[in-house]
Amino acid sequence: MIIIDKVGRTREIRWTARRKAGLVLDLLAGASLDEAARTSGVDVASLVAWRDHFVRSGIDGLKGYRPESGTVK
Repeated sequence: MIIIDKVGRTREIRWTARRKAGLVLDLLAGASLDEAARTSGVDVASLVAWRDHFVRSGIDGLKGYRPESGTVK
């Protein structure tokens, strides 16, 4: 992904799943979408797509989960 840093330089950055998840979790905890986009250099559309995909995948991850045992059924 190409981003523009704070001083206006363009550079390429690799967003690992862990880094994306950190931003998504911040959004789900109530962080401002515009602020997250501004500080990370990621466009709003990408953040929304990451968040939506994370939420959809999260539902699949909970299928068969039994909280009393902490295991997947």
